[in-house]
Amino acid sequence: MSIRDDFPSVRPRCYADSAAKTLTPHAVVAVMNEYYQSLDANVLRGLHRRAVQCTELVEEARRAVASTVNASAEHLVFCQNATHAINQLASGLQLPTGSRIVSSLLEHHSNLLPWMRLAQRCEGELLFLEPDENGVLELAQAQDLLSAGKVALLALTQVSNVLGSEQPIAELCRLARDAGAVSVVDAAQSVGHGLADVQLLGCDALVWSGHKSFGPTGTGALWMRAELLERLEPSMVGGGAIDALGPDGFVVAQEPAWRRFEVGTPNIAGLIGLGAAAHYLNEQ
Repeated sequence: MSIRDDFPSVRPRCYADSAAKTLTPHAVVAVMNEYYQSLDANVLRGLHRRAVQCTELVEEARRAVASTVNASAEHLVFCQNATHAINQLASGLQLPTGSRIVSSLLEHHSNLLPWMRLAQRCEGELLFLEPDENGVLELAQAQDLLSAGKVALLALTQVSNVLGSEQPIAELCRLARDAGAVSVVDAAQSVGHGLADVQLLGCDALVWSGHKSFGPTGTGALWMRAELLERLEPSMVGGGAIDALGPDGFVVAQEPAWRRFEVGTPNIAGLIGLGAAAHYLNEQ
């Protein structure tokens, strides 16, 4: 059996656009269809059998998705895609006035525009690393920028969506940590290749999209270290994200901490599909 047989939409054609969207295997389509045909209930809101089963499936998906990056499920927030995840970070971080943010000229717009806006909000400065002739960022230049002072955040792609060049992310994150800066890695192009291990990279946050790692569109993930997860302010509030509500105010969800970032009814079928995509990826 050929691996091509796993993907219903590829036969008999060739497909060469995985940087924009990977194809979706049968296993993912099957579990999404099963949700709508056999369950079709909400999550985290009911005690009837189907609601409980759906909640269990989504939480199993969280564990599977976290395992693809060697992370703890308790620190993983489901998002719509990598763009949504980065905006969650940029909107919730409170940086000191005059902070510097370091990014690079290799970044996708989604890992650039939110940081531009954050730099404006904190009256700071956005600085750029330049790649060498092979499309790789140089550690010496990163060291110079990070040691210049006032750098609060480093946001870089692990693999360029244009050049395909892989960056020395573990070393860059180490430099950021030594400088006291938060490190954010855009792993949209690397999770599908099994390159994104948060323990090896040493980053503070990692984002990726489901549709670039064999999952459905409208799904993604944001993993954060416990310290950053506790510190980040949720950019939205609503149903499912609070522990208490009264005339005088509300208390955001405390345990598990990911709850405060997942407001309203999620893309349930998509998240179950994302879990199936994680299992598929882990088996390859």
